[in-house]
Amino acid sequence: MKIPNMGPEKWALKTPAGDSSAREAHPATGSTSSITFHRKAGVYQKSVTVMNMQVVRWFLDLGMGIFFLVSFITGFFKFTLLMRIFGLTDVVLPLALMSDIHDWTGLALGFFVAAHLFVNRGWIKTMTRRILRIGKIIS
Repeated sequence: MKIPNMGPEKWALKTPAGDSSAREAHPATGSTSSITFHRKAGVYQKSVTVMNMQVVRWFLDLGMGIFFLVSFITGFFKFTLLMRIFGLTDVVLPLALMSDIHDWTGLALGFFVAAHLFVNRGWIKTMTRRILRIGKIIS
């Protein structure tokens, strides 16, 4: 949405007619249909949104990494051939509990991967188009 320029210091944003909590009188016109923001507030708001997406991506990647490690380690112990190869047959492990943990972390990992793909869908779409375009040029 383009914000109209109301002079060198301010921007105005029109509010919905039913939103009485966000209405203020405009200092120049006395109209109650606009809210006045300083330019720096708009820039700050945009940078906060970008920062929040970076934090969301970081937490998604961290969660994927943690769930992958737990799922990999429990899957390693569930795989009896590897246990025999490394000579860990005498080790008593709670395999039923590890199997449950492995299953649940696998589901959580699937959720985090789906969320990761959803958050990064714009990048995926752009790169796919770019790769397909390069493929047409080469072939």
